[in-house]
Amino acid sequence: MRFDRLVIEADENTFSLEFHPRLTVIGGVGRLEREGLITELVGSLSSSRAGVHAEIVADNGNRFAVFRPFGARPRVIDVEAAADVSSRFADEDGQIDLLSVAGLDARGAKRRLHSLHPTSPRARITIRSSVVSQLSSPSSSGSSQNE
Repeated sequence: MRFDRLVIEADENTFSLEFHPRLTVIGGVGRLEREGLITELVGSLSSSRAGVHAEIVADNGNRFAVFRPFGARPRVIDVEAAADVSSRFADEDGQIDLLSVAGLDARGAKRRLHSLHPTSPRARITIRSSVVSQLSSPSSSGSSQNE
């Protein structure tokens, strides 16, 4: 999967970052800035905080928007179908956590990202795991829930 866009809300400020259409790479920033962006990217897939939204594309081309608004429930939208598919990625408490559906946590996802190029000045953001299967397959393990 790859990221199309990341939107971060912080107080009255909104930061939007669009990524290359074929590859998500963070380069040209210092180590602390890169770490911050990695934290936000991973956070958009986990249940880390409100105010981080992501548009992602699965390897099969399915497009999803992950919304984590302040003061409202998080949602995952299948963009092409214009359908709320949040229940496919929700835990028993209703939290949207695409990483946990794939058997990952934020720490493990960050570790995988850093292991791609641990000494490189660029951190490639390529999460290849069962998240892709979960995003791509309408018959995923969590899809038996009502959507």
